[in-house]
Amino acid sequence: MASYRVLVGIDYAGKRAEEGAIVSDLPAKSVTWLLAQNLIETVDNATADKPVTPKTTAAREPKSPSKGGE
Repeated sequence: MASYRVLVGIDYAGKRAEEGAIVSDLPAKSVTWLLAQNLIETVDNATADKPVTPKTTAAREPKSPSKGGE
């Protein structure tokens, strides 16, 4: 059975997979379009056995400079 890394959180078959999760139970009819939309990627069995650390998202906007005498 093929395994896939979820690149964007998705809901499927009454389940939820978050970014970075590796799943092997995606509906077969959905795999093609999920791959085409870059929502999942194929992983090999050696990679699938390793624990996954979800990516941390850096701040998208720089923090505004503090006001006052700080």
